[in-house]
Amino acid sequence: MAGDLRVALEEIGAVDHHAHALSGAGVDWSLPDLLSESGEVDQRAQMRHHPSYHRALAELGVADEAALAGAREEAGFDAHAKALMSACRLEGLFIDDGFPVAGA
Repeated sequence: MAGDLRVALEEIGAVDHHAHALSGAGVDWSLPDLLSESGEVDQRAQMRHHPSYHRALAELGVADEAALAGAREEAGFDAHAKALMSACRLEGLFIDDGFPVAGA
């Protein structure tokens, strides 16, 4: 029964109820920048100590931020963004257009 429930849940597409616009190619960002809405550089840097940072690296299949940047550079912004969005199986996005995103 638990297996059936897991299969059923995996078939449900996700809805991101608080998404931010994509930055576009050429904008320099770090993973901690994406995990925090803080405008304070020191506070964003503290995200590297938060469990969500380590989980994000694991889910992205990279060892560190340098590997993530390398994957993005190798694939190109558009292809990398498309691959990540496809992996999420998103069926809907609610965009927070009040949060400033450079290059969006």
